[in-house]
Amino acid sequence: MFSVKFCGLAISHGHDCIANLLNKGLPTMGKREQLKLAKAPLALALVQLRFSPVLRMSKYVPDIQETLRGMGFTKYVEEQMQQLTLGVMPIAESDVRWIFGGRKRREAIILTKDFVTYEVSSYTNFEEFVARFSAALDVIANYANITEAVQIGLRYVNVIRPTEEILANDCLQTSIRGLSAEELGVTKSRFEFLIRAETECGHLLVKSYEHDGKKFIPPEIGVTHLDFDNKPGEGELFRVLDFDHIEKCECELNNEILIGKLWKLHDILETAFEHSVSREALNHWKGGA
Repeated sequence: MFSVKFCGLAISHGHDCIANLLNKGLPTMGKREQLKLAKAPLALALVQLRFSPVLRMSKYVPDIQETLRGMGFTKYVEEQMQQLTLGVMPIAESDVRWIFGGRKRREAIILTKDFVTYEVSSYTNFEEFVARFSAALDVIANYANITEAVQIGLRYVNVIRPTEEILANDCLQTSIRGLSAEELGVTKSRFEFLIRAETECGHLLVKSYEHDGKKFIPPEIGVTHLDFDNKPGEGELFRVLDFDHIEKCECELNNEILIGKLWKLHDILETAFEHSVSREALNHWKGGA
């Protein structure tokens, strides 16, 4: 059986996989110094890898689940999901996804017949985030004999909430804030900002919008099985700053290639974040005045 090698990690290493990956030198190919924020607004981080469909994926799920349990993904849910294909005659299709959740509901692996997603609500740094995803991908690729990727992407959903020191709107650059209700001469308004861009890697989508209520997960992400610390209260007005960066590719599941692609996606996302928020907000999130 084909085995994807991520820094020589054996899938039997279980819960020690992160330390092993980091100690063995997981590639750190970023060209820029990482932004360190003590009070980061990041609420949800996702990495997704798509591959050619494995129609018999359900056959491998029991072995995948047993191995991921040893890595700390002890919760398991099987879900039916509905997909709508638009056209002259819209087609509704039903599919299955398998969710392997962490003990504390702060991380989860989502698997379908053609993609795997790793999502976290307790992001620490990019090295650990990628190492954890790589270890889980190694398990799935070994059992399901996945040898190539067709798309890889990163998504960061930031929830910017007001504090006593700074308003949510003041955390953004003026070009993203939009016109207030007072400026428009109306009683109430909700502003949405959207950029679609081409990068050296692929496609970048930047969205920002105001919202009030407890729900902040973008609807296209769907149901998440995570718990969140940075969760708005009922009726609280906040801003969502959402970055989605995707590269379509046809490449082998090779450690150096995939990690290199993820670092490039990450660096562009982080640059976009820094240019989207105000200097006052960065100082506040860094723990400064």
